[in-house]
Amino acid sequence: IGDEEAESGSQAHLPTGSQTLRRWAIFGVLWALIWMSNSTLILFLPVCGVWMMMGARREWRRALAGAMLSGVLCVACVAPWVYRNWVVFHALIPTRGNLGAELYQSMLPSNDAFPWGTTIPYVEAHPEYKAYRAMGEVAYVKDKGEQANAMIRTHKKRFVEYALKRFYFFWAGVPHPIEHGWLNEFGRELNYSFLSVAGLMGLGLSLKRRVPGATLFAWAFVMLPLAYYFVTSGARFRHPLEPLIDIFAVFLFQSATRRRSRETSVGQTLAGEVEA
Repeated sequence: IGDEEAESGSQAHLPTGSQTLRRWAIFGVLWALIWMSNSTLILFLPVCGVWMMMGARREWRRALAGAMLSGVLCVACVAPWVYRNWVVFHALIPTRGNLGAELYQSMLPSNDAFPWGTTIPYVEAHPEYKAYRAMGEVAYVKDKGEQANAMIRTHKKRFVEYALKRFYFFWAGVPHPIEHGWLNEFGRELNYSFLSVAGLMGLGLSLKRRVPGATLFAWAFVMLPLAYYFVTSGARFRHPLEPLIDIFAVFLFQSATRRRSRETSVGQTLAGEVEA
């Protein structure tokens, strides 16, 4: 994106004729694939849909029809999985059914907001495994979810404290035991957090310059990590957001290079005029 376009404050608009049913259909199918691969990313789906419709003010009828088609195709693609869950578990499970158990683990003081191992132990003699087998997955997860909600109501301070820790883990890295020296651990966290800071600064710069599409990507930074702050967090959960972090980090340093280049060019021109 050129400096003139970015600095002019132009807003992102979809080009005329872009609201085709074919593109909306592809949009729906792609989001169905995302739904089946990583259901947490669905939080960003409404933002994408609304952003596309807002950019098609002159074609709002076609956009509305396309959005409806996209929704129907998305639901149709995931319907076999939902039906399978209904047949197997006799319950409506659109994506995954383990939230209650994961939320329970996230509130345990023994985990201290850090990622844990398996939610249900593999050892058949373990009491939790026996309870899981006796109750069934749906009932077990529901029971754990109720216990988690009870802990959240009675330990609100712990809930907020753990959420803040996971926020740090997501952007700065989960601390590791200092087995190879504190300097090695410091370098690991510095390397991890540097990219986060650079990406966030690049995003802020793009918003300040009103770069087209920056607002959409800002919502991605808000919505994609949201669930992990309250359940669990780790480096692998940030992988879907990593490409955007890298792009905005490059944008930040590229913008700084362009500015220095312009200042150098102007300085050389003025020097030449003075000598003349």
